[in-house]
Amino acid sequence: MVKGNEAYLSGKEKVMLEKQPYEYSAYGATFKLSHDIAPASAALGAGGCADCHRKDAPFFTQLYMAEPFGEDGKIQWLPAYKVLNFSEEALKEQTQER
Repeated sequence: MVKGNEAYLSGKEKVMLEKQPYEYSAYGATFKLSHDIAPASAALGAGGCADCHRKDAPFFTQLYMAEPFGEDGKIQWLPAYKVLNFSEEALKEQTQER
């Protein structure tokens, strides 16, 4: 089982896998953010900056898996702004009406 860069060989033995600082796992970046490859009319941002940068935009508030399992064995979810290391203040700045 692999959790981030920890590979568990047994219930008591694990090894640390090499990864890049921006990657959650050695198997590649889990939290990739881009404007995607899609027809221009369907791409993020096609409707303007407010597609993502508005108070109710799910881009910053949707939940992402932070850990596949925590101490209690359950998936740990975080809103996107926390995964991106944004503070509450930074979130307000990103999503304020212009």
